[in-house]
Amino acid sequence: MTTSKASCAAANWRVSVAATRSCAPSLRASSSLSRVRLTTVGVAPSATFRLHDEYLRRPDLVRLATWTRMERRPAGHLVETHHLYDDRKLTAIAEAQAAGRVREGDPFDIMAVVIAMAMAWSPVSNVYAASDQEPAEAHARRRGLRRECVRSATAPGGAGTPVS
Repeated sequence: MTTSKASCAAANWRVSVAATRSCAPSLRASSSLSRVRLTTVGVAPSATFRLHDEYLRRPDLVRLATWTRMERRPAGHLVETHHLYDDRKLTAIAEAQAAGRVREGDPFDIMAVVIAMAMAWSPVSNVYAASDQEPAEAHARRRGLRRECVRSATAPGGAGTPVS
C-alpha cells in the first residue's frame, strides 16, 4: 500500500488536532505556568527558573502551547480559563506593588514580561534553544543573567523612567 504525501499530511494534521484536544486540559491544569508561585516579596526570579526548567524537562508542552498560539488562539489569552491560574499571581504582584516591592504597572503586564524572560533559551526560542544536555555552567550563567534581568525589570521605581 502506498501513501501519498497529501494523505500523510492530512493524517499528521488530524493527529496534531487530536493531541491538542487531548493535551489541552493538561496544558491548562498542569502546565508549569499554573504552578509558578510568586512570593510575597514580589516577582521572584526563581519563578522564571522553575518555568525554564519545566520547558527543558517538557519541551512538548511549550511546543504545544506555541502551536496553539499560532494555529488556534493567535490573540488574547492562551486558554479561556486563564483566571483560574492567573488570579493568585496577579494578586501577589498587586500586593507587592502596594507594599513598594515591585514597580508600578499593570500586574498582568509584569507577569507577562517575567514569563517572556523564562522563555529565553526555551525549546521555542527564535534565537537559541537550550537543552538539558548542555553543561551545568551554561545553565548557571543564564540563570544569573535571568535573575538580574527579572530584578531589574520588576524593581520599584522603574515605572517612572522614560523610554526613548
